[in-house]
Amino acid sequence: MHKFYLELGEHHFEIQADSSSLINLFVSNFPAMKKIEKTSTDMTVHLHYAIPTIYNDFITDGEKSKYTFQQENYAFDINSEYNSTHLYIIDGSSLRQAFMTVYSSFIVHNGWGLLIKAGCVVVHQTAHLLCGEYTETAVNKTERNPSLANDLVLIKISLERVTIVESPFNIAASASAVNTRNLSSLSFLQKSFEDKRIKVGRTYSLLRLLDMVFYWPKTTEQTKNVILLLKQMVQQVPVFNCYFKNEETVKELIS
Repeated sequence: MHKFYLELGEHHFEIQADSSSLINLFVSNFPAMKKIEKTSTDMTVHLHYAIPTIYNDFITDGEKSKYTFQQENYAFDINSEYNSTHLYIIDGSSLRQAFMTVYSSFIVHNGWGLLIKAGCVVVHQTAHLLCGEYTETAVNKTERNPSLANDLVLIKISLERVTIVESPFNIAASASAVNTRNLSSLSFLQKSFEDKRIKVGRTYSLLRLLDMVFYWPKTTEQTKNVILLLKQMVQQVPVFNCYFKNEETVKELIS
């Protein structure tokens, strides 16, 4: 049995596989380490090649149920305690997708935070989230500022604050100077004939953000967990519709 460890957000994962090639595949996609200082882990991840032929949404074992999820190129199951998962993959791409989905399920289940499909820029030492069709171009126009590309942004949400956390799910994050920062604003980008930014309501913001969460809830309870986290987020972070003529003006509008 081969073992490596991964620190992600505030969580620690133990990665296990019988095959050294599987462990090497994981290490090539994520910054896993041979040892960590912390003795306990939050979740054990078991890696496997190939995908089970038949995979039901929920497999019942006695009184305990196991949450399962399957796509064309990967599958996984998580036990009811959310401290152990089995990933079935076929290559590096499927491994990355599978683990991102598992981690998203894990942080939503624990009420810790969300993975949002967005971009993030740092202006005057404060972090701003950008969402929408033109996010990637707008982020690239702030090349003199540390930035996260239009990918998955890891967000920790608590009753006290909302923070952006670096993660390996965003390639630009590891190469930039962006550290964990409080989130100052969120803007939905829209091309327009004029430059302006208008603050929008919480209900509108929540409904739009629902489509941007990297998560596939299968039960009403899971959907409620996502909505609760989004409510906490929009209660603390001002949200705007950001209309712009040129991507270069986005930085001025949000600063």
